[in-house]
Amino acid sequence: MRHKVANRRKNTHFKRDFDQLNGLFTELETSIESSLKEDEMEVFEALDTLEENLDDLSYLTENATHDDPLRNGNFLEAELPDALRILIAGFRPFKIDDFKAHCQNLINIHGFSKFREAFDALFLHDEHLNKREMRAIKHINRYLMNRMMDTFASITTEGSRTYAQSILEVLNKPDEFFRENALAAATKDKFQKAKKLAIKAIEAETAKQIAEIERQGLPKEEMEEAIEHVKKKSSKQITAIEQMETMPKELAIKAIEAETAKKIAEIEKKELSEEDIKKEIEQVQKESSEQIAAIEQMKPIPLDYYVEAERRKMLVEAQRARALFQSYDKVADFVLNDILAKKTMDERTVTVERYLLMAEKLVARKNFDAACQIYAAVQKTPVYRLAKTKEGLSTHTREVLEDLDKLFNKVVDLRARCEQDDAYLPLNFTVTDITFSTDEKNSFVLDSEGKIVKGCSGLAGMDKTIANCQKATTSTSYNPDYMLLDEIDRNQAELASKTQKEIDKEHDKISQELEPRGNAPESSPLLSKMKYKKLIRLGIVDPPKRSEQHHKLEELIHTLKHGIQTQLTRLKNFLVRTDPPTVSRTSSILEEIQDGVTSLFDKVSSFFHDKLRSLTPSSKFNREAFFQIKEKWSSINEDNEDREDEYLSL
Repeated sequence: MRHKVANRRKNTHFKRDFDQLNGLFTELETSIESSLKEDEMEVFEALDTLEENLDDLSYLTENATHDDPLRNGNFLEAELPDALRILIAGFRPFKIDDFKAHCQNLINIHGFSKFREAFDALFLHDEHLNKREMRAIKHINRYLMNRMMDTFASITTEGSRTYAQSILEVLNKPDEFFRENALAAATKDKFQKAKKLAIKAIEAETAKQIAEIERQGLPKEEMEEAIEHVKKKSSKQITAIEQMETMPKELAIKAIEAETAKKIAEIEKKELSEEDIKKEIEQVQKESSEQIAAIEQMKPIPLDYYVEAERRKMLVEAQRARALFQSYDKVADFVLNDILAKKTMDERTVTVERYLLMAEKLVARKNFDAACQIYAAVQKTPVYRLAKTKEGLSTHTREVLEDLDKLFNKVVDLRARCEQDDAYLPLNFTVTDITFSTDEKNSFVLDSEGKIVKGCSGLAGMDKTIANCQKATTSTSYNPDYMLLDEIDRNQAELASKTQKEIDKEHDKISQELEPRGNAPESSPLLSKMKYKKLIRLGIVDPPKRSEQHHKLEELIHTLKHGIQTQLTRLKNFLVRTDPPTVSRTSSILEEIQDGVTSLFDKVSSFFHDKLRSLTPSSKFNREAFFQIKEKWSSINEDNEDREDEYLSL
């Protein structure tokens, strides 16, 4: 009984100490916020880690055996808003994976968008959430943002990989694959010039016969009948030639001879000296002889040429590019619709903030195609014109948008960035590159024997295209959230039933309703508040990972102490660049926290030392209950040290 009274007294003292530290921490955030100009993300991370370590320490001093409201899963049957509150109340720092699994269970029951809407309603409008509840909120927000990023990356990466594999397969197909079509093309091409020459000769002969008839001075009716007869005969001859599957060399030579005779006749009619006429006729005859000799000695173009021509056709098939663009549009269209679906300024501003932060993270992850689609959605007119929405974005996110402008509006810079990061360039640019490379102006190269030296693979620019496709085929795969993926597919199906004009008109109408011209609502002040700005920004921060397992409670306490002191030192270092008055006050707060933490750890160590001594072997139940917390802290994630945890690697 005496021990219970003493423990209650100590718990009261602990609560008072933690309340005091929480008050100092809140004051610290306010003080830093007023002067925060640089290193914002590092400061956020330091504050976040400091706050979490303090909360972990607080949790250790509480009753570790109280009921877990998530244990039996009954909360899943509650209405979504109620289930969310129970989920948040059941947050345990040593059960992060379980907590995320519970989030996913609610998503599977209610759908991704409904879960996110309910979460945002709680997050944005409940002013009474305490620090521990906000910690749970942070983990939910981070989970949602990561699932969205993974799903977007999964869609675009799969589309890019499929396109890239198909291009490489075409380039690697054996010549035999194209042989049948190549033979057909070769047969057709071989006689094409001869056909044209023959038809031209018939047309010239027809014109000559008609002129002769007109000079004969026949009666009008008789003359018209004679001319019609000549035209019909000519038409039949031309049709016969056009329908020919082969064209003998003799016919081509005959056509050249007829054309030559016509030219000579025209020269003879000129009023020139006999010597000049002779020279012109000799020149025409020389050209004619060369043409005839070329036909007589003509070697067929090698089949290799036609094989590569067929390969070139396959490379630019429209269906392949269409499938790629559809995978990209899936993401861009979903993001656009999602932003326009937010009716309040706060919700819309937070949604755009999240998406731009996701784009920043995707660029950092080298998922340039997924990031590009988010950027494309934000740049589309219905969202681009929402000036008041963008006015409410955090300073950092407005800078992110400027960086995305520079990155995606200059292809040269984007290519350089992708090469620098050893990442693949979004393949919509590869589609354009292939179109230019395979243009008929870029001829295949033949050697003196008429054999292919450079086929499709050797066309200008194809080396970079091949290298980019190879990178795309080996890119990292991501596991999508299938509930979100289903919603994205449904959104795409709905849009597919409308014309682009209808979609644009609908989006423009919604945009005008959200921010009417000349009467736009006030921008949201939400992201000017440290609490919201920091929490959303932390959604793209990879949580710290544990570098070792704590098999002793003393080790855990030591790690927490070291972690808190490390973050306090980091924060002190960040203050060097701020104004002296702010430094003075903020430094004073940090010193108070430092003193409070030092005193608190002495008390915590003493508390657990006394508690362990009081638990005799006879009090087996109490001993096991007490050690539950130690086991939970020390055993979590032992099989996988790379999974998410709450501790810094120190």
